[in-house]
Amino acid sequence: MSAIVSWLIVWAIVAVGLYLAVTVSAGALFDIPVELVPWRVVAVSPFLALAMVRWPLVFPDMFYNLGPLVGHALLWVLTFILAFRFPLGYGVGVALISLLLIGPVASYTVVSLSQAPGAGLAGAASAALDGAAPGTAIIELCMVIVS
Repeated sequence: MSAIVSWLIVWAIVAVGLYLAVTVSAGALFDIPVELVPWRVVAVSPFLALAMVRWPLVFPDMFYNLGPLVGHALLWVLTFILAFRFPLGYGVGVALISLLLIGPVASYTVVSLSQAPGAGLAGAASAALDGAAPGTAIIELCMVIVS
């Protein structure tokens, strides 16, 4: 699929997840709603989606590649502090929890859209035999078998 289509799909996932994260966490933490949440989500989510498409955070590899993880974490923390006006401590906490919940879902969408059709089990098996990352190929092979 093209990069624009994958970006649109990831943007929809990130926008819905970000909207839910902001409304639920602001309601639970502050008892007052954040003003203009839909407009702020629409303004910020394209940049988060672009980062997800450019540097995906696939769950098995997420903690092995610390560069993209730290970059995403900084971007999400700045989003919650500057765009949604969360206090520093709450902004960091909610941003990291949101990143760990929304990031792998959106990134797995990018990776699955970029694979060739029919690569499924054969692609995972060849990755396991190539010895890419120690646990990544086995986990991916199990995920393909289960799905």
